[in-house]
Amino acid sequence: MSGLADQDRAHQDQQVWPRPAVSAWQDPASVQRARPAEQARPPALTPSPAKRADPRGHWFLLAIGMLLAAGALVLNGYVTNVVGETRTAPPATDHPSPQLAEMRRGGPVLNLTGSEPSSAHLPNKTIALTFDDGPDPAWTPTVLDALKKHGATATFFVVGSKVAKYPELTRRIVAEGHELGSHTYTHAELATVPGWRLRLELSLTQKALAGATGLHTALVRPPYSSTPEAITGPQWESMKALAAEGYLVTLADLDTKDWSRPGTRKIVTSSLPTGGRGAVVMMHDSGGDRRQTVEAVDLVLKELAGKGYRAVTVTKALGMPSAQQQAGGADRFVGSALNLAQRASGWFTDALLWVLVAAGALTLARLVFFAVLAWVHARRTRGGKRRRGRAPAWPAPPPVTVIVPAYNEAAGIQATVRSLADTAYQGRLEILVIDDGSTDATAELATGLGLPNVRVIRQPNGGKPAALNTGIAEAGHELLIMVDGDTVFEPATIGHLVRQLSDPTVGAVSGNTKVGNRRGMIGRWQHIEYVIGFNLDRRAFEQLDCMATVPGAIGAFRRWWPWAASAPTRWRRTPTSRWHCAGPDGAWSTRRRPWPGPRPRPRSASCGSSATAGATAPCRRCGSIGAPYSTRTRSVAAASATWRCSRCCCRCSHPSSTSWRSTARP
Repeated sequence: MSGLADQDRAHQDQQVWPRPAVSAWQDPASVQRARPAEQARPPALTPSPAKRADPRGHWFLLAIGMLLAAGALVLNGYVTNVVGETRTAPPATDHPSPQLAEMRRGGPVLNLTGSEPSSAHLPNKTIALTFDDGPDPAWTPTVLDALKKHGATATFFVVGSKVAKYPELTRRIVAEGHELGSHTYTHAELATVPGWRLRLELSLTQKALAGATGLHTALVRPPYSSTPEAITGPQWESMKALAAEGYLVTLADLDTKDWSRPGTRKIVTSSLPTGGRGAVVMMHDSGGDRRQTVEAVDLVLKELAGKGYRAVTVTKALGMPSAQQQAGGADRFVGSALNLAQRASGWFTDALLWVLVAAGALTLARLVFFAVLAWVHARRTRGGKRRRGRAPAWPAPPPVTVIVPAYNEAAGIQATVRSLADTAYQGRLEILVIDDGSTDATAELATGLGLPNVRVIRQPNGGKPAALNTGIAEAGHELLIMVDGDTVFEPATIGHLVRQLSDPTVGAVSGNTKVGNRRGMIGRWQHIEYVIGFNLDRRAFEQLDCMATVPGAIGAFRRWWPWAASAPTRWRRTPTSRWHCAGPDGAWSTRRRPWPGPRPRPRSASCGSSATAGATAPCRRCGSIGAPYSTRTRSVAAASATWRCSRCCCRCSHPSSTSWRSTARP
């Protein structure tokens, strides 16, 4: 019994539908019957290869890749202040607390760790040059060279993200006897961030220093700070939080404001203390053009040396132990990983930027190219010029099967079916409505129309590709037209589609889809998409005599595929191949068989349409932006097909339909 069943299934696989009576040049079987027996080679189909299960490991790798990419973008965005950007603190208040008022009259080095805050001034004839916002590969080395020239040491309040980016510069600062202080990781305004962000900024900076130099530091200078007199209320609160973390807050006696580039002479003047007093001088070795700062450092040290000043670090000027301490092994390891991750995120972001720039340039070039082709096509169409290679007329209208996959399309299924039944096409027409497990009255409404050439087939929900597979299996004719359940055809649409398939080298025909309901925002945007993607592009593709996309809302296909032959008088036996139309949840396929005729030019094709309003976003991800194509093709090098565009019209009853994509490569 099993053997007989296998034979029956094999017979059904070869005799899929009754062959229509067509002319000899369109019917390869009739050509074969007319040849001698010794020359005829009957077409045979070999079993299709079993579908292999998709490997599950690739989903894990994809998830890991997406997480790494997202992490790189977030880290780079945080470092560059794209994520977590802070604002400047408000100006100083006129009613400070007693402690703040006292600190405003005190020195630039604040010790707020005890119950009573205190501050310290530098001793006379002592200057501590401090540099903020570095390290910078353009200006930090020149500042170090100027300091080395005069035998001076300074304190560098470094930004943690720049330490991670330029660890070798940070190591040079330490190697030449200078002191490091924290200036937060992203130059954040600590007076405006929550407590967790403040602690994160300090912790990341310490890890970056540990990874780059193996050191921690106890000095900190809040970004956007200046002299004690300029401390605001929010800054005072943030400084107390810094002290709670064990830091010694270092401000400045003299703020040169060199970041505004006032001129070298003005920077020098604002850097010189008066009356032989000591001072902490604030400068910057990053954040822009620091040529004036470098020149000013050389002049300031030369002038102060003549007055008997010594230029040392902040802690050495105060007679304190060094603020730098050795970091533990774990901190060094974590810091090295952090620094490497930040640099990798920067490389990834830069590469992605260039990819996006290239993609944008190619997209713009494609748009211009296609617009020119569409303009040429429109002019030729208006001028009444016929395209070369226009399909010949059918001897008689061939029979056509229209497949309508439908899932919960009760709102528009009757309008769709009526528009198909009311066609002006004179050939035999079969309409198959595949109800894919609808939970509404889609099937009942389609059946209730009582149209003689309409057949409703129900099946459990399996997705649109499964519904299309069912329709192809049940179709009774060679020519297939795919229609979405919410699409309304104009009377001449089927005739325009079928006319192009009279050419045996044409494998599929793409229609012109328009959005009918353009009242809502989604409808208007999708109308623009259809005009550009389904109309403008198709004019260009028609001019190029090819078609890249055959939409599911209106597309015609051959059930059997034309293959090239080595000579017009010989059959060429080729393996059976499947053309898969892959979508979010599966695939449908049509079979190919040997076909006599001349060798056409290679072409490729894909088909797809847009999504329902409730699923616009996911289908745009899988459809318009580009879902992975599913292609399973076994062919010979000579096999190919030509795709042409039929400028026929249909109108959608609402602005969207189900999304699915396909591809076929000869």
